[in-house]
Amino acid sequence: MSALSLIRLSSVLVIFAATLHAQVVRHESQSLPETKGFAWETFDKAGERVLAERSMQSSGRILHYQLDLNFTDGLLNNTHFYSGRERIAWKPDGDSLVILDAVNLRIDSVVSESQRFSFDTQSTPGKLKITLPPSIRNLDSLFIDVWYAHTSNENRGYFYYDKNTSGSNQSLWTLERLAYTFTEPFDSPYWFPCLNDPSVKVPCRINVTVPRGYLAASNGLLRKFADNDDGTVTFKWEEPHPIAMYLMVVTISKYSTFSHYYRKVTNPSDSIEIKYYIWQADSAGQTNNYNAVRAFRNVLDMMTFFSTIFGEYPFDKYGMAAVYRLVQVGWNIKRLR
Repeated sequence: MSALSLIRLSSVLVIFAATLHAQVVRHESQSLPETKGFAWETFDKAGERVLAERSMQSSGRILHYQLDLNFTDGLLNNTHFYSGRERIAWKPDGDSLVILDAVNLRIDSVVSESQRFSFDTQSTPGKLKITLPPSIRNLDSLFIDVWYAHTSNENRGYFYYDKNTSGSNQSLWTLERLAYTFTEPFDSPYWFPCLNDPSVKVPCRINVTVPRGYLAASNGLLRKFADNDDGTVTFKWEEPHPIAMYLMVVTISKYSTFSHYYRKVTNPSDSIEIKYYIWQADSAGQTNNYNAVRAFRNVLDMMTFFSTIFGEYPFDKYGMAAVYRLVQVGWNIKRLR
């Protein structure tokens, strides 16, 4: 993984919206057996290195994720709740099952072409098993819609904090209500059903509906912003490059934004936007004497430096969002694209 710098803005965590060299797209990976299990090492509570359970998956292949999620009720009612639809483009391989990783999510229905599929979340904890009818098991591809909701109050995979600007300890302040995902490397199933395998890289679309006044940042480029005339707005993001599931993210708050533009080392006439999502008080330097513009003043030089060392930045944008996360020891870091 690339070395990351933590910038303290109003005692919040700064999220990196992309890394400079860690996630270069490997197009040849599409020919790999993408949905087979991936074994990784982790640490148990005693600090011993252990081998995580190999992911149990079916033999088909995922081609694309699309998430259509509505966070309105949770943000207005101050809860961790959100709901929506996940649409996956799936290439069957004659198998009767599609097996996705899904932890503490309420699965309401699974539908394809107006046909309801049977599914099971009970026999194997943390797994969503979808049964494919015999007639479609050998199709070239199909869309599978999973309607689900996040109902857990646990801050894992998806984090929620209410606005908190009271008390003498300003390091614990959260300047606005805040919702975001933090999944690297294997907590993605806590916020959407997925193939929890870092070797699987596919494009994605993430459409986020929130109350008017909130901004929702996600992967890739913002393709559309829609006012829904009901007090909500929808941000439609698209990442055309194949990425791992743990890079799929959503970050929501009442943000202000500003941008820099990185001129490519290899082609100075072409530029990439560097977008910053920060709270208004940070942008004005009103909290802890921090000012976002001053704090991010070296990012443009960093982009240029690392592009000369590791190769040109390969994605369509680079961005950062300020969030808050209380941890037992120091600050932690999360990356999103």
